[in-house]
Amino acid sequence: MVETTMTGGTTPREPEPATGSESQTERPASTTRRATAPKKPATRRAAARQKASARPAPRARTTAKRAAPKEAPAETEGRGLAAQLGGLVTGASDALFGGAKIAGRTASRLGTTIGRSSLGAGRALVSTTERLVGTLRPAAHAEAEANSAAVRRAYRALLKGDVLALEQLIAEDVVWHVPGRSGLAGDHPGREGIVRLFARLSERSGGSLRVDLHDVTASAEHAVALQELRATREGTKLASKQLVVFHIHAGRITEVWGPASMTPYEDDEFWGGES
Repeated sequence: MVETTMTGGTTPREPEPATGSESQTERPASTTRRATAPKKPATRRAAARQKASARPAPRARTTAKRAAPKEAPAETEGRGLAAQLGGLVTGASDALFGGAKIAGRTASRLGTTIGRSSLGAGRALVSTTERLVGTLRPAAHAEAEANSAAVRRAYRALLKGDVLALEQLIAEDVVWHVPGRSGLAGDHPGREGIVRLFARLSERSGGSLRVDLHDVTASAEHAVALQELRATREGTKLASKQLVVFHIHAGRITEVWGPASMTPYEDDEFWGGES
């Protein structure tokens, strides 16, 4: 700044503007300094950060590329193995099914053969049994008829008191078992014991004792008589359906069980408890 002396004081003087040539010469200098100014080198930390940020992306791409080929062969191998196993199972099933068919046919044929053989053997056995039974039947039938007739005659002899007939029909050591709780119940041994039993029955009933023989069925050793006993005692009437079993040996009665009544308590009350 140039000071100019003026009247009344001193005023500052404006600087003269720079010419175009001066500005042009000065600007390139500053520009040159900026362009030529050396750049600061990057620090080690910045370089490490750049490397660290740049590494993950390629690794992820590499992993993805490697994983894809590994899955494809596993699926292909699994499908192939499943197909092989399926083929083996199908083959085994076909073989078993075929074997079962063969076994079934064999068993059917064997069963038919055995069945026919068994049927033939069974028919032969039945035929033999029928011939044997047919041979024995007349003798057994004859014995049963004889035993039935002996029991019918014994009934008539007992009711009439025919001692001579009883000696031929009843064994000397015969035993008559009377069931129940009356005074007549118990064992009555020998012919005399049976005669006394019927005498007591007639006495207690006042001579009103009646025995209706409905039927007699017999075999070679036994006979069963179905009877109905009727009696009156002290104004009380008794009509008892009974069953009597006879054991017969050599045409004579050796043991008797009965009479077994359909109303045993009524029978016991009718005959009384005294002996």
